[in-house]
Amino acid sequence: MKILVSACLLGENCKYSGGNNYNQAVCDFARGHQVVPVCPEVLGGLPTPRCPAEIVQGVVTNKEGINVDREFRAGAAKALAIAKENGVELAILQSRSPSCGVKEIYDGTFSGTKIPGQGVFAKMLMDEGVESYTERFVPRWKEANCAVAGPYWIDTTFANKGIGVRSICKTLDIALADVMAFGDNYNDVSMLDIVGVPYIMDGAAAPLREKYPNHTPRPEDVLREFLKENWILNARVQNLK
Repeated sequence: MKILVSACLLGENCKYSGGNNYNQAVCDFARGHQVVPVCPEVLGGLPTPRCPAEIVQGVVTNKEGINVDREFRAGAAKALAIAKENGVELAILQSRSPSCGVKEIYDGTFSGTKIPGQGVFAKMLMDEGVESYTERFVPRWKEANCAVAGPYWIDTTFANKGIGVRSICKTLDIALADVMAFGDNYNDVSMLDIVGVPYIMDGAAAPLREKYPNHTPRPEDVLREFLKENWILNARVQNLK
């Protein structure tokens, strides 16, 4: 799979401060895929470091009050062209950025206040239909390799599900060979590869459907048949006794 990633998440020093937003979990997730790094702001001709900017009444403006909307939109257009040229299927973007924020951005007051919205590049990608994830890791969750995506729910997009399943099996003393698991995307591979009965959903990408022979449109259909078969088997055993 071809994945476009905000370059700062990969450790490139293109952040407005001159640093980066390196994220090990993002790098782990992208490993084995073709990665296309971009920084729309640098592509737009802005220097590094640079004055921080936010979207103010629809216009990208830096903290000194200078209109940098043209540079941001020019860079976003160049980044979109790169995405199209490479045929990317997924974008992993730095959250809250006036370029790359997908679900929320800063409100334009430079006070750290966040509001629902999209950065200029993220919006272009969404309009093109490129699936986007945001980098929303909270430090206290990093050891658990778990992403927190909002105040009330947990998004395990970047979580290593294989580690989670191993931990559960160890705690409950269950053999991995006895586990049935269902997945529908590439972030499920670490889990599906270690269980005894992996299922891939019918709507998953073609390479995943080719890799795993067990397909289903709905997990409940498989579980219903599994429980039915085991009930019949148990009934027969009871009758033999």
